Amino acid sequence: MEIKLTVNGKEVTVGIEFARNIVSDIPDGKEYYGVLHEFALSKVAAIRAEVAYKRCMSQETVELLLQDTNIEVLSRIVTSECAKEYITDKDIDHIIAKNSEDAIENIISYMDDYENINQVQTIEKIMKLENEYLLLKLADNWNTPKSVLKKLKDHKDPDVSKAARKSLDDC
Repeated sequence: MEIKLTVNGKEVTVGIEFARNIVSDIPDGKEYYGVLHEFALSKVAAIRAEVAYKRCMSQETVELLLQDTNIEVLSRIVTSECAKEYITDKDIDHIIAKNSEDAIENIISYMDDYENINQVQTIEKIMKLENEYLLLKLADNWNTPKSVLKKLKDHKDPDVSKAARKSLDDC
């Protein structure tokens, strides 16, 4: 990827760190969708992760980043405001298959905001991982259905069961 900065006709080629800083400083707005998409195509995961952290990008860019193989990119894109309306069950499956605690924890935290997923199926998939840390996050999440909390209250991990009981008591 070649990135050039032009100021008053003076042009300079910039390096990867400068490019990463540029991405983080691009303001939100439709007029920047094209350039953000170009950065999302970068071979450098750190640049793609900066794009994924943006609040505003095109649907095409969101869909591209949701299929990324880098865990940091996936962890960030699932928290993006604009991505929440495009995330699908297929995207969730892709991310869960990566088995990244950070990305899946973010899914648990933002799941209620996703417009196009089946939350019950997503929770079931997360529970099948049998990862106590993620189960604890489910038990602590105030959006977790009571039926799930009832299952978790008898979990063998004391922290998971305690959190589930507390969440049930708070309902």
